[in-house]
Amino acid sequence: MKKITVLVLFMIAILAVPFGIGFVTEKRSEALTAHYRSNPAIHAIEDSFQRGWFHSDVLSKISLYLPEISDKNIDLVIHQSVRQGPILWGDKRPLSFGFADVKTDIELPADMQNEFTQTLGRSISILSQLHYDGSQSSTLSMPEFTQTSKDNTHITFHPLTLKAHSNLPVKQLQGTLNWQGIELFKGDKHTSIGKSLSHIDVQKEGVIWVGNMDWSTDALSFRNKENTFYIERINANGEILIDTQQRVSSSQRLHVERIKNQGIEYGPGKYTIILNHIPLSVFEKLDEMQQQISALPVAQQEQAMKNMGFSMFSLLPDILAAEPEIKLHDVLLTTPDGDIQAEFDFTLTGLNKQDIMNFTKIKKHIHMDMQVQLPRAWVPDDKKANIETLLQKDWLLEDGDMLHSTLHMADGVLTINDQTVPLPF
Repeated sequence: MKKITVLVLFMIAILAVPFGIGFVTEKRSEALTAHYRSNPAIHAIEDSFQRGWFHSDVLSKISLYLPEISDKNIDLVIHQSVRQGPILWGDKRPLSFGFADVKTDIELPADMQNEFTQTLGRSISILSQLHYDGSQSSTLSMPEFTQTSKDNTHITFHPLTLKAHSNLPVKQLQGTLNWQGIELFKGDKHTSIGKSLSHIDVQKEGVIWVGNMDWSTDALSFRNKENTFYIERINANGEILIDTQQRVSSSQRLHVERIKNQGIEYGPGKYTIILNHIPLSVFEKLDEMQQQISALPVAQQEQAMKNMGFSMFSLLPDILAAEPEIKLHDVLLTTPDGDIQAEFDFTLTGLNKQDIMNFTKIKKHIHMDMQVQLPRAWVPDDKKANIETLLQKDWLLEDGDMLHSTLHMADGVLTINDQTVPLPF
């Protein structure tokens, strides 16, 4: 009897739970629509929801105004097909277990679709699955497509697959991108990015965000009538941390196997950049500047970008107050004339906020070390006079065909190759 009761309850759950999930999905859809209507870029949104027992459908028509893309409204049709668990029934997808999954088809406007590509068909699809533990998995797959614009720019975008997983509430996000590359032709210029693979993992620990990234590609090339710049087997990876004081610390590393430029082969090459304790507010202000520039007419954007350097000077007090560390390590580029090598460390600590713009006091809080080595043959002709001046002052030393120098600063005193050098402040 107990077995029969358990079996009956199990069957009731299987039949009742999907209906409940459909009800929750409908309410969530209504809440999202209300939220989207507050976005000034959305001029109109129209929703229809058909709730079923094991399967529901959402049809949304959205009119967007994005001036950076088009001077007219962009009308999108979004169709969402929702399978409701605990058993996700067929629907041309394998039978599986889960809370729910959502297949999203985004239909582009006809004129954009025709201009963009014919190979994508009528829509772009994303498949997301919601799991019992509150996590979510999503997969975006895009086939190869080709586009030629009015200015005769020709682009081929090779297939890519993007997979992502996150838990809810979002404390961890993992993603993998597998991309077969891109080719861009414009006149006599050709840019190509080869097969690429990247991973990202971001997680929240209390109020701290920690993330790491790894990206690699087999080749990268830029070609015009005069030259081909080619880089082979590139790997970049790094970590980032946002601490309790809303400061960003990061480390990025780059390694390349071979570089070819103007018929000369270099390689391998590598470096590591470390930026510690940079206020998050600095990045937010940079983003705000970029948005302001993007809102300008195209004719004014180039001059605004040039002026951006002056605006960035206003960020200096925020950066200095956070006690930054800037390091450039393991710099190496192998050339036919010898290796270029460099190391650089900069730290600033113990500075009072009221002294941030007092350069006389700042220098006492700076600690800096730098070593550099490069082949003399690598110096351009228009810089050789400057090199001779530095050699005469012993700020630059010769060792055979190589030039090298060492710089040190601490307690307000700067030395170059063990010589004390007076500071201008």
